[in-house]
Amino acid sequence: MTLALKSGTAALALCIFSQPLAALTAQEAWEAWKGLREANGQQIETASESYESGLVVITDANFTIDFEVEEDEGTGTVMYTVPEIRLEEQGDGSVLITQTNAYDIAFAGLDDSGAAVTGVVGLSHPDLVVVASDAEGGTQFALSGPSAELSLKEISEDGDPMDITMTIGMGAFEGAYTADGEAAISSAFNGEDLTIAVAGTDPEGDGTFAVDGTMSAVGVSSTSEGGSLFGAVDPAALIEAGFATDMEITYGETTFDFKFEDGRESGAVETSLAGGETRVSLDADAVAYDVRYDGLDVAVMGSEIPLPRVDVGMGTFGISFQMPLGEADVSQPYGFRLGLEDLSLSEGIWNLFDPAAVLPRDMASLVIDVDGQMRWLVDIFDMAMAEADSSEDVPAEVDTLNIEEVLLQLAGAELTATGGFTFDYSDLSTFDGMPRPEGAVTVVLTGANSLLDKLVQMGLVDAEQAMMARMMSGMLLQPGDGPDTLVSEIAVSPSGQITANGAPLPF
Repeated sequence: MTLALKSGTAALALCIFSQPLAALTAQEAWEAWKGLREANGQQIETASESYESGLVVITDANFTIDFEVEEDEGTGTVMYTVPEIRLEEQGDGSVLITQTNAYDIAFAGLDDSGAAVTGVVGLSHPDLVVVASDAEGGTQFALSGPSAELSLKEISEDGDPMDITMTIGMGAFEGAYTADGEAAISSAFNGEDLTIAVAGTDPEGDGTFAVDGTMSAVGVSSTSEGGSLFGAVDPAALIEAGFATDMEITYGETTFDFKFEDGRESGAVETSLAGGETRVSLDADAVAYDVRYDGLDVAVMGSEIPLPRVDVGMGTFGISFQMPLGEADVSQPYGFRLGLEDLSLSEGIWNLFDPAAVLPRDMASLVIDVDGQMRWLVDIFDMAMAEADSSEDVPAEVDTLNIEEVLLQLAGAELTATGGFTFDYSDLSTFDGMPRPEGAVTVVLTGANSLLDKLVQMGLVDAEQAMMARMMSGMLLQPGDGPDTLVSEIAVSPSGQITANGAPLPF
């Protein structure tokens, strides 16, 4: 069970089975619900609100969300009306919230070309149940339902109808979210069988396209405080004022298929994942991002490619980084990692350039993992600074660089590197304006000579080029302990002298 699923289940269990700390009235639940939506940029107007005997009935609740589409290109708007919302006290301190199960959502805005796009989608969530209860100075809302669906009813561009259909559906779901009245929100949600289906005609031609996707075991958990970035006029000011968020998204088996036809041309892409996750954290001091896909397989077919089918597989794809955001007097940690591990190609691709199977068809991998300490010398949220000519000013100082791992595995050869450097900003003359580095990196190369021989055998590299490559590697690398292994330590001394295996460079 993923962390998000555990969080959602625990939150729901607490809401359903624990005794509320205090009795919540229906009117208090309505005010808390409105406050939460307004904190997230929604404007609310109602036709009527009745309060009687522990029951609040809202009719024709109109919700409007305005947001900026592009700078200096106007705004977009989402509007919808819920015909009836009922909030009924349950006698145990909680409030049951039910509402009309289906209604339309209208939207209007500008696309990338500046054209006006308008449309209507229908939202259906039969038997949706929301239970509100007191939660230590805030209000918790637990929700569950057997299914939900969004369907596109109409869409037009500059008044011209577009031939597009879209349906997004989800099976059974449950979750909970809590607001404390100070714009702090925590939430957890999990659902099954998320599906998407889109089809249509190219508005600039006669081609047709279709997109189908499925996703299982969707889990989302998050906490935030200090407002919402959604619809924020000045996100930088909001972050500097104390906005902070942490979010995790997990999902299981996923498929995504795309196909098109346009005259004699056609093509399709089929993608599948075993699962994945995304984590994001952001506050005024730092930002961190981490995304990983497991078991990624992609198949490409089409009339314009030379093979009937191209298959690419990858065991894991991941990218992550962390970086400080605030101007600081002391160094703060940063890091970056890119991992493309266990990459495989179909036999058809290999046979295009290696029909005799000279090269080992092993899986390939690329990993780059670095971290260190740095500090910003300026306020990166200051737009005047960003627009100024700063070609002579250094906005940041990188004090240390640690090479935790560099790995490249390809066609039977492997390159690894580890090491680290510090940078002295008081010495900008030794390396012509750059801070003087000090440290070393160790490089190990295995299988390179064997790979070079195979490239000569295939005719991709001639004998003279291979001899020159070996001469150059001999200047920088020396034999290692194992067969076909070369090692080099590239170091920079405190005086700025660069050496390779102790020999000064340049030779």
